Amino acid sequence: MADDFIPFSISLRPVPTDATAEAAREGSHQAHIDAAVDRCVELIATDVALARAATAEAFEAAVAPMLTALAREVLARELAAAPADIEKLARAALERFAAESPIGLILSPADAARVRLDLPIRVDPTLESGDIALEVRDGIVDSRVAVRLGGALEAALG
Repeated sequence: MADDFIPFSISLRPVPTDATAEAAREGSHQAHIDAAVDRCVELIATDVALARAATAEAFEAAVAPMLTALAREVLARELAAAPADIEKLARAALERFAAESPIGLILSPADAARVRLDLPIRVDPTLESGDIALEVRDGIVDSRVAVRLGGALEAALG
């Protein structure tokens, strides 16, 4: 019979009361709430990261066109206030492309009268003030303001 003896302390168990059952339910409920909050925080963090990436992408896509438009506007205003030193620009183009054997200049009607160089000058009414095209033995080097500005912006923006 000694083998069938169960100590009294083992057979005693607390009887669940309304308070302990309520506490267990609240603990379980709080665990669900905590899990839901954690999931919401994860979703919000993901959404914020995606929004930041989209904003950065949109900014990068908009920078070049905005800078180009701004540069064109500023340059147009500057050229209207003080025309370009077209002869200096022509000399620089001749120097830069000397190896291509320049044979003539093509200028706008407004600029042609302001340039005195030992090179034939042809007038092109489609060119604007400040535009230069350099005739070389193998073709034409386009050095219009828009092309020069585009090259400068490309160099600046990478």
